[in-house]
Formats: sequence, structure tokens, C-alpha cells
Amino acid sequence: MVAAFTGLPFWVPIQRDERTRRAPMSSFANGDLRPYPPTLADPRGVETVVSKVPTWKWMERVSRKICTEVGSTAATCKAPRTGREVKEWGYYGPFPRR
Repeated sequence: MVAAFTGLPFWVPIQRDERTRRAPMSSFANGDLRPYPPTLADPRGVETVVSKVPTWKWMERVSRKICTEVGSTAATCKAPRTGREVKEWGYYGPFPRR
């Protein structure tokens, strides 16, 4: 969605997921992959790129603060991942049933 708002190019995603509600608990955080640069864009034209954060917890905190300031109408995109990172640390398929 950020690419759609900003006009930036984007690629078709690999069908994997990080399976989490919060960034510090994601499979990418568990893999110790870098948490930046997250991006955010809203329909009114506010665009943000956070160039660097020290930890996944800070990435989550900063992203939430910015999203709240623009009225929680923004689309967010976390740090870009290589195909190898997504295949190694992402989950494939539906959630397991309990």
C-alpha cells in the first residue's frame, strides 16, 4: 500500500508471513534481521521513512507513534527483505489449527 500511495515500484511478494501481531515477536526479529527502514504513507500525502532504529521494540514504538499522529489511517511497510531472508524466516501456508 505504501508503494501505491507514493508511486514507488514494488514486487510481487513471496507467499510467506512473519506470523505476529507485534514486530519484536516476529520471526524476522527472532532471526535477528535488521528492523529498518520501516515506511508509512497516508491518503493525505504524509510519507515517512524511518532510516534507522536500534531495536525491533523501537521500530514498533516509532511506527505506532507516527501512525497515531496521522489519525491511524496510514499504510505501513516494514523493512525490505531479500527472498532468502523471507524463505528462511517466514512461515509458509495457513496457521496451524489447535
